[in-house]
Amino acid sequence: MQRGVIYVRISRDRAGAGLGVDRQEEDCRSLASRLGLEVAGVFSDNDLSAYSGRRRPGYEAMCSDLRAHKGTVVLCWHTDRLHRRTAELATFIDMAKATGTTVQTVTAGPLDLASPSGLLTARLVGAVAEHEIDHARERMARAKSQAAQSGTWLGGRRPFGYEADGVTIRPTEADALRTAAQGVLQGRSLRALAAEMALVGTSKVQAPVDAVALRRLLLRPRNAGLMEHQRKVIGKASWEPILDEETWTSVVAVLTDPSRKTTTTPDLRHLLSGVATCAICREPLKAHRGSRRRLSYTCEGRHVARDASALDRHVRALVADRLAQPDLADLLYTPPGDTTAATRAEAEQVRSRLADLADAYARDAISLDQMTRASEGLRARLSALEESLRRSIQHRPLEALMAAPEPRTAFLAAPLDVQRAVMDLLLQIEVMPGRRGRPKGWQPGQPYADLASVRTSWRTAAAGSAAA
Repeated sequence: MQRGVIYVRISRDRAGAGLGVDRQEEDCRSLASRLGLEVAGVFSDNDLSAYSGRRRPGYEAMCSDLRAHKGTVVLCWHTDRLHRRTAELATFIDMAKATGTTVQTVTAGPLDLASPSGLLTARLVGAVAEHEIDHARERMARAKSQAAQSGTWLGGRRPFGYEADGVTIRPTEADALRTAAQGVLQGRSLRALAAEMALVGTSKVQAPVDAVALRRLLLRPRNAGLMEHQRKVIGKASWEPILDEETWTSVVAVLTDPSRKTTTTPDLRHLLSGVATCAICREPLKAHRGSRRRLSYTCEGRHVARDASALDRHVRALVADRLAQPDLADLLYTPPGDTTAATRAEAEQVRSRLADLADAYARDAISLDQMTRASEGLRARLSALEESLRRSIQHRPLEALMAAPEPRTAFLAAPLDVQRAVMDLLLQIEVMPGRRGRPKGWQPGQPYADLASVRTSWRTAAAGSAAA
């Protein structure tokens, strides 16, 4: 009795239950029984395309057994379950010739790879299968392009902030995104915002949420009701936005700013780590716990060292007092000649023209080639306008404090990452080497800060440039 091997494959198993390959195996076993073949093994590649070029472990294991003469007949549901690319078929034919392997299919009958006519049939079937895939991919690409141009959701995994239809806002997740966006504009760290979002609970917000995932979520154009195609914003979308466009553009400007400071170290637990600098080496100070477990700020070269709690209190009081001054509005100074509004209006006009082109294409008034050529220049202009907007939008974590009844109190009660952002924006802090000796009344074992050698100056011109 000849021995056969069964190969089953399905490209997409949406349910993940493997029912498609199970049915194929059942049909192949019935075929083996009719042909009087002994089934020596079953090889499966579930939810795996034969066209993509990705490795197929089941297929590779089957070929290995055939080379070892553990079977001489391949049983499959149809020839396209085996191959969808002519290059892979050619390699299989060479192996079949060397081992005397034949192919039996449930729906297409036998495939004799030992005869010229059988080889011709196999190659023709393979070429037709590859052509069908190429044609289908072309149709899908065109359909996606048309849907993108018209602002229609392209389908797929449920986007965060929206229901499964991709257009209806899910309130709990949308509120979490709005809170995170405002937090970014207030200078808060993504890590702190992600931790707070995760605490909302898996019943309301998809978890887990980390800083990387949150950044990716906040950068999505769909949050502002904008359509993205091939990683480019091409116009308005059909769904309701979660964020207004100005807020989203501001968030993108902050998160993509090359000068934005990011860190994965535990130093975010300390107020001035990475904010204050050493006056000698100009390197940022980091929190360090000494032999007596007392926390101090010091640079890498140990040129300076200050008691952390004393320096924190000193600098926090400086900023709090500044926020209590009547000229606080000057901190939000906007330079004259600001053209942000005009730039945003022109960007909206360009998006409208892109939408008109998409409508014309949908009505068959213009061809795909005409739409593509006409939209290239508009997209380039839109990209330039968006870049100009990103450069003009400033990172202002003070806005939330300005809106508070008592900005000084709001600052002192703010989370640590907000205080760090405000300090970094307003104040330049340099720590100089300490003076020799200790002040009168100092007792051994007490912390020594020497605050007189801490040099601070306001960064914002409107706040004054005199040393604090």
